[in-house]
This record gives sequence, C-alpha cells and structure tokens, in this order.
Amino acid sequence: MQFKTGDLIVRDETRHPEGTLVVDRHDQDGNMRAYPLGGGLELTIPAGDVARFSVVTKDEATPIYRKARFSLEGLDDIEFKGWTADKRWNGWAMPCFEIQQAMKLAGLLEDQLRYDPAQDAFIDSSYFYLAMGVFMIAMSVWMITLKLE
Repeated sequence: MQFKTGDLIVRDETRHPEGTLVVDRHDQDGNMRAYPLGGGLELTIPAGDVARFSVVTKDEATPIYRKARFSLEGLDDIEFKGWTADKRWNGWAMPCFEIQQAMKLAGLLEDQLRYDPAQDAFIDSSYFYLAMGVFMIAMSVWMITLKLE
C-alpha cells in the first residue's frame, strides 16, 4: 500500500496514539520516511516493511478526553485539574484546562502567562525582542506530569 504524506499510520503490533507515525515522504529506493506523532526524529521504514503498517482510522484518530490531574515542574506541590487525550509533544503532556484552572495557572506564572480578555486567549509572554530587528522565541518549557484521577 502506498501511503500519502500526512497519513497517520501504525505498525501491526502497535496502537494509536502511542505507536503512531506521520508519513513524510517516500525516497528514491521505495523506503518510507515518517516521524513519531508528537515529535521525534525521522525514521526510515524499509520498502519491504511498509506492508506491516495501516492507516489510523478516523474513529481511532478522534481524541477522547478524560479527567486527569497535572503538576508543573517547579510547582510540584500544586495540582491542576484538567483533561487529557493522551497527546504528547516531544514527550511532554498536552493538557487542556477549564477556565478556572487556567486562571489559577496564569496567576502562579504571572510573569510568563496572562489572560487577555480582548483576545479571549492566554498569552505566553516569554517571547522577547532583540536589537537589529531579530525576533527570538524563548521557549519556556515546563515539565507537565500527568496524574490519573
């Protein structure tokens, strides 16, 4: 089976989302290039192994959220109630919070995160501007730990 760029695929012994790969391209030798869903290094899948993969179905790819508790590195003694669909970005949890919990988080990270009612959005203020017109993004990375309810 020829997979298309952007297809979500899993190998026969894995399940979505943990074993999911995103198809990037096929090389001149017929090998498939893909990377892990949520980030990671590109993998080369030999042409002979491609048949062991299948496309993730729409039902499998539809996120199902469940309640969970999260903590943040540096704020280990404080828990936040939120929702998870078990999605990860470079290994980090990607939680969703209801407004009350998001406001609690913003209050604790007041110099880095704030709510802007005009945009109805939370703004990460860890971006900064350097001389010579170069805009740099200072990514603030917090380790988010998932605790199941």
